[in-house]
Amino acid sequence: MRCGNTIDACPVWSRVLEAGSLSRDDAERAFELEREVMRWRRTWGILKESPESVSGWESLYAYCQMASRLYHAVGDVTGARVIVDSAKRPPHGALLRLIPGITPSFVHLVRDPRAVAYSRSQKRANPDRGAEGEMPINSALNSAVHWGAWNLGAHAVRFKNDSRRSALIKYEDFAARPEQAVTGITNLLGEKTGGSPFVGERKVALSTNHTISGNPDRLLSGTVEVKEDSRWRTLMPKNDRLITTSLMLPLLLHYRYPIILRR
Repeated sequence: MRCGNTIDACPVWSRVLEAGSLSRDDAERAFELEREVMRWRRTWGILKESPESVSGWESLYAYCQMASRLYHAVGDVTGARVIVDSAKRPPHGALLRLIPGITPSFVHLVRDPRAVAYSRSQKRANPDRGAEGEMPINSALNSAVHWGAWNLGAHAVRFKNDSRRSALIKYEDFAARPEQAVTGITNLLGEKTGGSPFVGERKVALSTNHTISGNPDRLLSGTVEVKEDSRWRTLMPKNDRLITTSLMLPLLLHYRYPIILRR
């Protein structure tokens, strides 16, 4: 679970905002810049920029400077050597290499697009919208198109950066051997694995976090078992399965997912 406080009252984020001299006006400006710059179609344009040339793109440069203040403030307040940014959008990944004073590493987590399409078609509570709020529901067509676009963007981000500082992990492999996957990521970062939250081969002990928003699974605490959600294999409508498989066939082959599945 999260601490339950507003950002201003959160014991972590309130200190981060103070350390980075970030005000409400800065937050509103960052939101405006994000809407302008962090579009999927901007990914390739951002990847063409370098730390030396980015100042010529005024809005992107301003966003980089604000992000730099935020990341450094998080490091100063928490004392962390590594900051895990759970942003999933490719343009955000493309941006990281332009921020002064940080060395980015990338973990590209990919899941079978049919599983993603099924998951996005289900009703789920959205903690950001109160007790009555729900996560958006998407069609198989919409999910397939977004899955393809986001993974192509993620591939471009990894290709542009040092291959020694990036990894591709399949959701199914992570769910089957989570501790092994986490160890691989810490090795990628050159970090030690001491203080692991794993209390069993597939169980982790999660403490209260200060996550602001996102999928409700991010807010879980206590002992949590990591396991694959494979309900889509038997519950996904045949037409949705056909649409997703047909549209994403090239990427299914690229990521070595089976085309024909037995229920």
